[in-house]
Amino acid sequence: MYLLWFEGAMAMAFETWVGPGYMSALAGELKIPVIWVTLLTALPWVGASGQILALSRIAQIQSLRRFCVKLAAAARLLWAIPIFAGWAAGLYCMNTGKPFPIEAWFTLTVVTASIASLVGSVSGIAWLSWMRRLIPSILHGRFFGVRQGFTMGSVMLANLIAAALLGYQTGGYRIGLAIIGALALTAAFFSTRWLSFVPDEPSVSPGVIDEVRKPNYTIAEMVALFKGEGRSFSKYMIFSACFQMAVTVAGPYFPYYFTHEVKISLSTFAFWSILTNLGAFVSARFWGRTLDRSDPHRVLWAGCLLISLSPLPYAFASFQAQYYIGPIEYFFNGVAWSAFQIAMLKILYREVPKATDTLFFSVYTALFGLGGALGTFGGGFLADQFLKLSGFQTLWWVASGIRLSVFLSAAYYFSVHSRIPAKLAS
Repeated sequence: MYLLWFEGAMAMAFETWVGPGYMSALAGELKIPVIWVTLLTALPWVGASGQILALSRIAQIQSLRRFCVKLAAAARLLWAIPIFAGWAAGLYCMNTGKPFPIEAWFTLTVVTASIASLVGSVSGIAWLSWMRRLIPSILHGRFFGVRQGFTMGSVMLANLIAAALLGYQTGGYRIGLAIIGALALTAAFFSTRWLSFVPDEPSVSPGVIDEVRKPNYTIAEMVALFKGEGRSFSKYMIFSACFQMAVTVAGPYFPYYFTHEVKISLSTFAFWSILTNLGAFVSARFWGRTLDRSDPHRVLWAGCLLISLSPLPYAFASFQAQYYIGPIEYFFNGVAWSAFQIAMLKILYREVPKATDTLFFSVYTALFGLGGALGTFGGGFLADQFLKLSGFQTLWWVASGIRLSVFLSAAYYFSVHSRIPAKLAS
């Protein structure tokens, strides 16, 4: 367990440094059109949804650990392409005095992020199935709660380093981004190396292996599984995809808004991100312990409510007020996402049929990615329209309304139709 916590910390530091948050904020500072934020965020979601094509390959593997580690290494190594390209282009521009080809580099980054997302999502499916077998079910809540604490602590440190490197003034990012790229590759190396030391899944009976390793599923068989033993899992899968779509209508555009409209520096944005991680860090252990002894729906709905309300402060407050509101909202946003992620994982682990969990997790990830892509494209279209009229504020109102609609509909449905609260609470 300890090795998985430290490995997760390094993995999240890497994800923070190469994630879309800083790229979106950088696009805002450089006054790059919002369409680049849409593509940078949406295309990786499309790539994640494409991992369903690799389902038959996952089902045939003999070792989830080896498969997961190899693909994780490949996905992280892909990021060396835009990082090294950025270094080379930066040195060339410094020596020749020519402007940095920012749009060409953004294009390369978008393509890389999409391919890396596809490869990484397949690795993630193997990781979920691997952990499903490796960690005793009675410890799921506590394990993921503590792991969330480790990862959020790592993300806080990563954001603190980024804040120091990016500088406090507009334009103080060039050398900082180059160093962050080097740190990202270093974190990726250690995370992958430590993951390779984690034991393989426990051995199971040959009869179970045959079912788990079933190489192919027909459409009819998949539909029968999701309507039969996976019926409850399917309901949460659909809710999660819909909520992800609702969240990504506005989520990817906040960093762009802060640097482009509110005019905060990249460094200030990094410090705000630290507060999000701090909120997740201080609450993760509490949520994990709560989930192990109570109904996870309460934790899940608490997180959904806070997430749904999070855009509203920016919809009516002045830019000056947002300098003070932003840090507070970012902290509670971290608390909210910690609750949502741990509770959802707890529910999914308890509801997924163990013999066919690879199939279920693959379809779940694909739908989650599709929801993220649709939400981002929809949000990009709305942002483009609203920017011509009233700015981002209208988008924040609309986004909060969509989130609340999905959350309240799901909460009502599960309160009336759910058959599992007592089971999950045990």
